[in-house]
Amino acid sequence: MRWPRSSPSCAEPSLGLDVRKESIAAGILRPGSVEPDLRTLASTPEALRKLVSPMDRASLIACYEAGPTGYDTYRVLERLGSAARSSLRR
Repeated sequence: MRWPRSSPSCAEPSLGLDVRKESIAAGILRPGSVEPDLRTLASTPEALRKLVSPMDRASLIACYEAGPTGYDTYRVLERLGSAARSSLRR
């Protein structure tokens, strides 16, 4: 995953997701950090909720690939109140 450079003016946490049928690879870049926190979790709504629940979801920006699992991911993130953005599949 490529991450934007962190700067003092960037106050939003960023979440990058690689969603697959069995697992989700997640990278969390917190404000002021230059290295993401990388995790692997089960590909379930419960695991995704647990990942984002301690974050400020109103300012969280989540990006993921718009593949077959993207719609479910979007719905979970939207219900949790985060700004979900998908990248188009090539």
